Amino acid sequence: MYKKPAPKCMVTTIRHTFVNKRSFSITQQLYGARDANDIDKTTKTLDKALGFSHAIENTTNYENKKFDEDFEISNPKLKSNITNVTLDQSVVKITTINNPNSGVFKANSSSKEKVHNKTLSPPKDLNKLNQFVMKLMTRHERVKYQEELQHKKKLEKERVKNTFHNSSNKHIVSNNGKPHRVCSNLQQQTYYIDPYFEPQSITDTNCNNSNANHKPPPTLKHNLEKVLFQPMVIHSLKDDRTKKYNFSPFIEKAVSVGYFNYDAINKYTAPSEDLKLLEIARENNLKFYSSTSSMTGILSHLHFLISNFKKVNLTEITKHFNKTSARFTKGAQLPTAVILQKKKHGVNVGPSKLSPFYSITAEKSTDKEMILSQLGHALEKQLTTDAGTFNKFYNKNSDRYCQRQQHAQTTIDNDSFHYMRIMDFVIRSQLDCYHKNLPGTGVFDLKTRAVCAIRHDLLYVEQHNNTTGYEISKLYGKFESFEREFYDLCRSTLLKYSLQARMGNMDGIFVAYHNIKKIFGFQYLPLEEIDHIIHGYTNEFFNDKLDIRKNSIVEKWGEMEYVKNYDYSSLQKPISNKIADAEFRFSMAILNNVFSAIIKLFPQVDNIRVLFKCEMQKNTLPNGETVIKPALIVIAIPITEKETKFLQRNELSKTMLLKNKAGGLKYIDQLTAFNKKSFSDHIDEIVGFKITCKSYLNSLDGDKNEHLKDPNGYYKDFRTWEYPNFFAPEDVSKWVLKTEYDRVSSTFWLEKRYFKFLNEKLDTLRHYFSSESESYDGNIDDQSFSFPIKNNNSNKDTNKIIGKDKNEATDRENIIAKKKDISGHITKFRNTLRAYSNKNKPTIPMDNATKNGEEQHKKNK
Repeated sequence: MYKKPAPKCMVTTIRHTFVNKRSFSITQQLYGARDANDIDKTTKTLDKALGFSHAIENTTNYENKKFDEDFEISNPKLKSNITNVTLDQSVVKITTINNPNSGVFKANSSSKEKVHNKTLSPPKDLNKLNQFVMKLMTRHERVKYQEELQHKKKLEKERVKNTFHNSSNKHIVSNNGKPHRVCSNLQQQTYYIDPYFEPQSITDTNCNNSNANHKPPPTLKHNLEKVLFQPMVIHSLKDDRTKKYNFSPFIEKAVSVGYFNYDAINKYTAPSEDLKLLEIARENNLKFYSSTSSMTGILSHLHFLISNFKKVNLTEITKHFNKTSARFTKGAQLPTAVILQKKKHGVNVGPSKLSPFYSITAEKSTDKEMILSQLGHALEKQLTTDAGTFNKFYNKNSDRYCQRQQHAQTTIDNDSFHYMRIMDFVIRSQLDCYHKNLPGTGVFDLKTRAVCAIRHDLLYVEQHNNTTGYEISKLYGKFESFEREFYDLCRSTLLKYSLQARMGNMDGIFVAYHNIKKIFGFQYLPLEEIDHIIHGYTNEFFNDKLDIRKNSIVEKWGEMEYVKNYDYSSLQKPISNKIADAEFRFSMAILNNVFSAIIKLFPQVDNIRVLFKCEMQKNTLPNGETVIKPALIVIAIPITEKETKFLQRNELSKTMLLKNKAGGLKYIDQLTAFNKKSFSDHIDEIVGFKITCKSYLNSLDGDKNEHLKDPNGYYKDFRTWEYPNFFAPEDVSKWVLKTEYDRVSSTFWLEKRYFKFLNEKLDTLRHYFSSESESYDGNIDDQSFSFPIKNNNSNKDTNKIIGKDKNEATDRENIIAKKKDISGHITKFRNTLRAYSNKNKPTIPMDNATKNGEEQHKKNK
């Protein structure tokens, strides 16, 4: 088991008696500090946390602006090397090689202390600790050292000035004007939107470019390309009234998974196994490499963090669903786990030094690669291949299938990829499809979407030979409609779709709706429309500000000027697109910090398991007020190579495809035991961070629209707004994100969160394999929970007699009653879906679970 080496110079507060969490966080951050600026900021914050009235200034000027890999401070200017700095409550001890007891400072003490055989009178507040260190030097050394410091400061100012205005700068600029540098002592960071900071394509993904050195992705067949040029419109495959086909009848019947030739298509390659991706990272000297499928889960939680769990904008989408319940589903908010693996193939960065690279791969231990994911690959090939070629090479059930030529076809089906670099990352995206007349690169993603009766009740469908009678027969309605499917899509996986399209430099998403056996229709979603849905929600507070702004502009400049230049309804989509771009940059900057800090805390570890989950937490302000705000919890724990292989193996998917309930429950028990053993083996090495952020707005003094300025300001108290919203697209460039990283010190707290996150992921498997389960559903509609609960404390006189304790007990009873009603309501929702499923397929009998659910629902009523 790996043990971190004891550093030769650090500030540490390992003792649990040091209860100030902020102080613990700051002092632990110094463990991995890499230069004088990092330590100087840390010690100043530490001084403030301890209650000293004066900051400790320039505490590390005695060292040579650089740490070695073992964190040893070595300075030829010193007569002796400093080997240890220890903080124990109010006592700071400095130890040197020549004299183990060379220095002791006590806070708030006026007594004289014996230091290095000299009598010193330190200030009461422990001010200017560096003066003590400089007394270890001779007078000549001190003067020379101070001159060097002044010269270095002058050079640093010039370097910062040049770097800030350099168009080649690829880093987000921090609050002091310096390019943000990643270090393991995470503190408060401020991110601005740098106009020069843009994700870059390593490969030419413009398929319209004839000079591109790669094979373009396939194109849509069967007359499907017309869907691309009527975005957001639902295109039915067949008109139910006239029975006339709008597209080729060949694609109505979905190919069966059992008859599709999967040997003729390339298998998915995990980032950790992609040698080409590693080679690209080496050539571009990028520290981390991953794929879009491995990154979207993490970036989704960063969206929840930055946007404060902003709701989905459904103002122009639905007629039959409550817009106030447009929250993301529980399935979309499940924790995300990835494996950070070190690759020892590095490039020379100095004499005898190698820079390792790290792959980021999504953990597969709870991935449900079932009939839907396999069917998705088959349907994508069916939609992009003409009928003759498809039957010849892919459809084993066809009379034209030629098995002898499948190997020749395999060599043709080389997947196309796009590689994007951003910060220290290179991210791989698979290119599914393209059309030459689409804007930009012309590339778009291809997705297949099963109907709600399958997604909400998959086990029931699989128990009946993967068939269901649930069909899409109309445009609007709560069931059997495209409106229902798109409503569920917006609240579940559309966020991941948007992230994949943005990382892949794509124009949009092409969606095909099906029920495993049959395809019903198609829809094309441009990225700007997706951004409008994900980021365009406005609450009543901001809507009131919009009305005030409109009245002010109309009063001063007239209705024509407002409609022409300032109508929010025409600016909302460009604003949403700018917000999405800025949020993506912020997210990648935060991730760059987190992963860099983790690998510096575990320099000798090859495999690290990292969990991410954004959740709402209560925080107490200094004035005693309690506020609830989102916090991103990051937990990292080292694992062995054997444990990594266990988490990445595919036994789960095989068990699920065989519909082996006993085998599935056994696998869950094995995974639960594995999680407990892995945690106990590495309990001393677990690391946790709590990340919070706050949105601010830079001054708008440079705004060209002078007439828009108001004495109170339209953005007054912007940092107190629930969501970051803007009145104009150009205002988004003023968005500032201040992020705080707190190192979690409590092992008990980390253990509780660690198993809570893992159990949330395991619950999805438990409910899948348990046919009697009628409780949690990751994709369940929030409206299933919207029903009134009677308040037993409505009588004021009764409240006076009951008192506080009785009220709390009644609240608990209401919560329990609500949970019971929720369980019954979910059963009703599933029973409704099963009823629709059996409407067109009466041969499917109602199983015992459904009968028991109906009886239980009647009892609850």
